Amino acid sequence: MFDRVISKKIAAISCVVLCVSACNPYPENPNEFKGVVSNWHLEQLSSQAAIELLTKKGFSAKQYKAESYFKDQRDYVYATQSKLTFLICGTEWRVILMLEKNSVAEVKPLVFFNCI
Repeated sequence: MFDRVISKKIAAISCVVLCVSACNPYPENPNEFKGVVSNWHLEQLSSQAAIELLTKKGFSAKQYKAESYFKDQRDYVYATQSKLTFLICGTEWRVILMLEKNSVAEVKPLVFFNCI
């Protein structure tokens, strides 16, 4: 009797974990995610305004300086959000904003799916 109760509780918890982990904040398809990001109208925003918007969308965002060992490298904002799915896999959404004169000149949305 006790084993049956424990088994049911474990099954219920597993079901909740799988259901919650399957709900992603953004699409896993890179083209669909690109469409979502384009609706945010990040182009021409200041780097600070873009960081604030991405933070409101649940991303961790920070501005970085250009790397001197790459020619034509620009300052950029790197924003990322990750979600663990199915306990051993994860999806990561990235938005890279290339800056010119402290304004967003180019937007590069990326999606990565990794399993351990």
